Amino acid sequence: MEKRSEPPSYQSNQNPTTFWMNLSLPWVRELGGGDTGRGGEAVTTSQVSQLWVYAVAGLVVVGALFRNGLLFGMGLLLGAALLTAWLWARFSLRGLQVERHLSQTRAFFGEEIEMAQRFVNNKPLPVPWMAVEDACPGALEVGSEAEWASTKSVRKLKTSVSLGWYERVTRRYTIRCTARGEHEFGPIQVQSGDVFGLFRRTEQVQTLQTLIVYPRYVPVEQLGITARKPFGDYKASHNLATDPLRLRTVREYAYGDNPRHIHWRASARRGTLQTKLFEPAATPQLFIFCNQETFTYAWQGLDLPTLELTITVAASLANYGLEQGYMVGLQVNSLAPASDVSVKINPSRDPGQFTRILESLARIRGW
Repeated sequence: MEKRSEPPSYQSNQNPTTFWMNLSLPWVRELGGGDTGRGGEAVTTSQVSQLWVYAVAGLVVVGALFRNGLLFGMGLLLGAALLTAWLWARFSLRGLQVERHLSQTRAFFGEEIEMAQRFVNNKPLPVPWMAVEDACPGALEVGSEAEWASTKSVRKLKTSVSLGWYERVTRRYTIRCTARGEHEFGPIQVQSGDVFGLFRRTEQVQTLQTLIVYPRYVPVEQLGITARKPFGDYKASHNLATDPLRLRTVREYAYGDNPRHIHWRASARRGTLQTKLFEPAATPQLFIFCNQETFTYAWQGLDLPTLELTITVAASLANYGLEQGYMVGLQVNSLAPASDVSVKINPSRDPGQFTRILESLARIRGW
């Protein structure tokens, strides 16, 4: 909001031109109304538009004093044009609908999603121009030629659009998920005004959205762990108790196999004796403990590459364990979102268990 200038008695050091340039007109200052319930709403004016107002007032006064119809008429005509411009700016954002849509709110590392900005003008008054700034996460990449104003954590997607009466415009962008985490979008700031650009109105639309990017996970071979022995160096000397009702596969008969487990139909089909193999009666469990501390002491800071590597290893082991039929659980020395309880997922083979583990790992931010 423009600051009020002090009364003339306290500005004796300013020349008349500077004083009139700094004097704010009461009807063209920021007019915050909040009539649509959206924040940051205001009509602002520049020094150029104020000079036009003073010029119009001067023409009207001079024309009236000297009874000059031409000057007086020009002043009224310009005054009507300025009033029209101000009213246009005042109602430029009325009935304007601004939305952002993400094609999905969950994404895997490296996946591409679509973000759409939708602008709808629900009034007969056209919007000749509108500048838009959308706050997007700085860690994500946008595969378009859009203009950006970047900081370390926030990118502002800048675009411009014009809308006719009752017109709808949609802008689409491709977002590449190159960073794990819980990323927040919004708000959107829009600015519009009259066709001459003398008066402007600014509004902030709270279109907050969250995108969760799951951590990267890779085959266990890439972790330097032998694929045949990912959970230890020693193999049990005998199998766990098996469940005869849960047939897993068949193999060739070997000395010492129980004759009662011979699969006669498979033996007749293949021409050699085949033995049934059953699922274990007790499903083995794998509990993954993820330490988000990258240094001995918290005051030493955070090593992001080490943290990301730790999370990648945890996600990869969870994926491998579930593929091998393990009941997989997770515990992290980090607080769950909006909670004072540490992250803990009990072991399970539920189809949604891997998704729960990935989402918990995605929310880790480190100390």
